[in-house]
Amino acid sequence: MKSNLKLLAFLVVCSSTSIRLLAATTASNELKQDFQLAVQYELGESEFAPGDNITIEGLHGTTVAIRPGGTYCVTGTYTLNSQDEADLSFFATTTNKILTPVEAEQTMHVVKGTGSFRLIKKMTEEGYLHVSFYSRTTGKGFGGVYFGQGQWVLRDKHFSYTNPRAQMEDHSAAHEEVSFTGPNKVLFDYLGNPVAPPSSIDPAYTKEGLTHAMETAAQNAGISLATLEIDDSEFPFLVGVVFADPADKEKLKEQIRKVAAYAFSGGVGGDTSYAMNLVPYKAFPRDFGQRIYRRMMLREAVLYDKITTGPIVSSVAQAAPETPSLSYTLTVRPEIKRAFHGNDSIEIRSITGTAPKFQPGGTYRVVGTCRLETLKNATLCLGNTAKPGSQAIMASTGSALSKPLPNGTTEFDFTFTVLRPGLLHVTIYDMDNHDKNDNAYAGIYLGDVVFRR
Repeated sequence: MKSNLKLLAFLVVCSSTSIRLLAATTASNELKQDFQLAVQYELGESEFAPGDNITIEGLHGTTVAIRPGGTYCVTGTYTLNSQDEADLSFFATTTNKILTPVEAEQTMHVVKGTGSFRLIKKMTEEGYLHVSFYSRTTGKGFGGVYFGQGQWVLRDKHFSYTNPRAQMEDHSAAHEEVSFTGPNKVLFDYLGNPVAPPSSIDPAYTKEGLTHAMETAAQNAGISLATLEIDDSEFPFLVGVVFADPADKEKLKEQIRKVAAYAFSGGVGGDTSYAMNLVPYKAFPRDFGQRIYRRMMLREAVLYDKITTGPIVSSVAQAAPETPSLSYTLTVRPEIKRAFHGNDSIEIRSITGTAPKFQPGGTYRVVGTCRLETLKNATLCLGNTAKPGSQAIMASTGSALSKPLPNGTTEFDFTFTVLRPGLLHVTIYDMDNHDKNDNAYAGIYLGDVVFRR
């Protein structure tokens, strides 16, 4: 039962915050020509900073029922007083953490005052529609209104733009007692009980076997894994990885496919992190295949959430390891790794660490800003390009080695431990470039403090 509760006690809410400028407004007759169907909608929860407001006045689309595959145009008015400027965007909050491309028609730059808007979005999956304000400097939302149809009208978003503490308190509700009856029992019955590992389990499918296989695959691919996590709570055991470089995912998959014992059949995640099952169907205990697949979809989502944001539910509170004292300030002269375009840039503001220079075993914190204007879908990563071998860099507890980049200026703060010599770098990756060998767009090496052999 506890395993079932862990599967149910999560909600991944992800709303892309990548920002684009709407190039021009369009006359009302074009609205009728492109989106002839009036779409009925209900308003959900709304929250704004004092003096701000967004009013939805109309919704038209290619279908009268809001659904994946349809394209929708929302019109209305806004009032912005809390900030001098912002981005006004038409997004959908989904339960999928995979980032989706943001089109220019979804967002527009607005300035203090009152005006009208016309925003267009194509639905790629089910989600809670909303029009919201986003900061031009941090990319964070600071007010918006939800709307939609039926069950896809968000009436309680479980967080507050103006009171982050309330958001933390609300998310701690996972500790409340979960009902075993009513709708929950329907889900429990559907999932069934966990499947125990076979008594004669193939060594390749054990925690040790999967760990060794992933480390070997990474070594053969010449890449480093920032995180490797094996979920051995039930059979089949699942694999969760966070990549030090977004281009490494395809390299790892290529090596996995060379191992006859495993079957790569997809999973949950994106280019920077992934949760998956490698155990083939033929290895499942007889008559348990359906139950395994039902549970696997949720288990992969839980594991993905764990490797990207930390454990969802813990029956016993565990203290996170303390970050060592970063008492040294490092001086660097960054070197261009790949030239920047237009006004794009990466600026290192400070580097502190446990040693006066980068060295294996040392822990360091890199703080800076990244300005991006030329890409629609990008990720910023701190990596360590090393010779083929074991993991070369590891994110510290509570930190990460990558973050999505909206248009404008983004603050970054990476804390990590160097595990092996290599070339430390901060790089912008183009997530729309599917070159599995190199989708680096622009970046810098950390100057004279990198390892060169």
